[in-house]
Amino acid sequence: MPLSFLILAAHDRAHPGVTGGDLHLQGIAEELASAGGVVSMWTSRAPGLPSQERVNGVDLRRWNGGALFPLRVRFRGWLHGAQGFDVVLEQVIGSLRLPFRARRWAKERAVGFWYQDNRPLFRAAFRSSLLVAAADRLQKDLLRSYGQGPLLVPSETTRSWLLSQGVPAEGVAVSHPQVALPEGAARTVRPYRERANRFVVIGNFRPIKRFEEAVEVLRRLRQDVPEAEAILLGRPQDPAYLKRLREVALSPELAGHLRIIVGAGEEEKFELLSRSKALTVHSPIEGFGWTVPEAGAMGVPAVVNPGVPHDLDVEGAGLVRVPAGDVDAYVRTLARWMRDEEEWQRASSSAFEGSRKFLQPFVGPEARALLDSVGARKGKAPASHVPPPGDRVGRASPPEARPPAT
Repeated sequence: MPLSFLILAAHDRAHPGVTGGDLHLQGIAEELASAGGVVSMWTSRAPGLPSQERVNGVDLRRWNGGALFPLRVRFRGWLHGAQGFDVVLEQVIGSLRLPFRARRWAKERAVGFWYQDNRPLFRAAFRSSLLVAAADRLQKDLLRSYGQGPLLVPSETTRSWLLSQGVPAEGVAVSHPQVALPEGAARTVRPYRERANRFVVIGNFRPIKRFEEAVEVLRRLRQDVPEAEAILLGRPQDPAYLKRLREVALSPELAGHLRIIVGAGEEEKFELLSRSKALTVHSPIEGFGWTVPEAGAMGVPAVVNPGVPHDLDVEGAGLVRVPAGDVDAYVRTLARWMRDEEEWQRASSSAFEGSRKFLQPFVGPEARALLDSVGARKGKAPASHVPPPGDRVGRASPPEARPPAT
């Protein structure tokens, strides 16, 4: 009899507030379903979205309640427990969201998905030291709940941090995000001469993503590369923050050089990347940094800070890591890539090759074994083999892209 799974995530991919972590869990849900599991996913509802539907083999239920949706799930869990599910996979702590606390009501059936050490996010988001201290205590409490695992994580960096906090190695498994290129993505990597002197920044528009640092990078970069431009691309999460960014984009100094694109689809995102020369990441911490291998698949190298996991480091110059907040270091790297075709070509080729390992399924053997071990406590058969990328329900096979032309 197949295992039954309940996946708890703040949003699904149709929700305007969806984040990379939400997408990661939905990808896991769909792979488990395509492998024969019985999978339900509970998320929060948004205007215009149905309360229930079946998506790529997953029974998706959207709950009312907005930011308080996790409290509804907690209440239902305390009343009914795991409700017959063999495994409950929850976002343990997602950025600044309320936790589901599934460990308390699903007991031994609960598996946590832990993105990163959230303390840098707390310090970036909260001005009050009291709020920072309260958030730190919450993370410590949740860590105690999963002190022995089982936990899934998106990166080796997060696994190492959890081991340093006392979680045993056998209690943690890595589930890397998967790069899924849309059908319309370029089948070949465009050469240097077909790209603008442009860098791209991708993320939901909220202060912790630090788009304003990217704006300062552009200002200084134009002193060396006057035609340089930047595109800020993401979903609207903080209207006031987005409004301030738009006002900056209209300033005489940056008009025509800074574009803000809200709500772009996957094909548009990859098309923009394919015609740009670099990606930058400025947020203080990333659970994985999904946009880096996505950009790499289009031959776009990246400049990142220490908040991006080292799983993404590649040989060569496909990823350059600079000190947090060091605007001049970003500028120096971008200026070299925009002015030196040979150097950019080396970086582009490295980025492309480095992205190949992230075309694999979300649920690799290590993650599958951990989930099966939890389901086996109920005496159920383990989940069946997860099919290769081209066989998954509702996900396109990665195109046969070719490396950058020389």
